[in-house]
This record gives sequence, C-alpha cells and structure tokens, in this order.
Amino acid sequence: GVQTCALPICGPTPAQADALAQTGEALYTARAEIQVAEQLGMTQVWNRLHDVHDNEPDIVRLRELRDAMDRAVLDAYGWSDLNPEDSAQILTRLRKLNAKRAKEEAKLAAAALRKAKRAKTPAKRKTT
Repeated sequence: GVQTCALPICGPTPAQADALAQTGEALYTARAEIQVAEQLGMTQVWNRLHDVHDNEPDIVRLRELRDAMDRAVLDAYGWSDLNPEDSAQILTRLRKLNAKRAKEEAKLAAAALRKAKRAKTPAKRKTT
C-alpha cells in the first residue's frame, strides 16, 4: 500500500535515525554554547557561520556539524549520491518527490471519498 509521512522517508533505518538525532543534538548544543559564551542571538551565530572569513575554532566546528547534518539528511532521503552543496539537484529531487507524494495522496483521498459515499448510501431493501 501507499505510505505517507512527514519524514524524508517512512521509517528511516535505525542507523539513519541515530545519525540524525546525534548530529542534530551536537549541532544544537554547539550553536547554543556559542550563543551563551558570546552573548549572540541565533541570527548572529548563523551569520558568522556563513562568513567565509570567520575561522574561529567554534565556528569551524559549527560548520563541520552543519555539513554532517546535511549529509545525514541526504542519507535519510536515500540520496547518498548527492553532494550537499548541489542545491539545484537536491531541489530537483525534492520537487519530484513532492509531485509523487501529491499524486499518492490524491489517490488516497479519492478512495476515501468513494468509501465515505458508499457508507452514506442506504442499502436497497428487497420487497416481497
């Protein structure tokens, strides 16, 4: 049957789920530590992360964790062949996946509507 879910794929493998959780936690913690230590807001930290001239060790580590998170997400989608920097290819695959899921959801909705209509239609009685 057709499966739908909000995750990249229905049921990531345990290894993928662990990688997503561990990497996400490490990224969150590293970012929060920078915010507290330097009294910065989240936007300021992310601006530093995107500043190619900022090579402070904590920012370099944050970049590494972000890259690891990108890789873990691509792996969870089953797209291990993609380079995380190839946003055009990633967007192409996301669009295809979205179209596929929309088509599947439309089929499910149509089937549910037919079932609901059948349930509302009273059964014909035999007259004798």
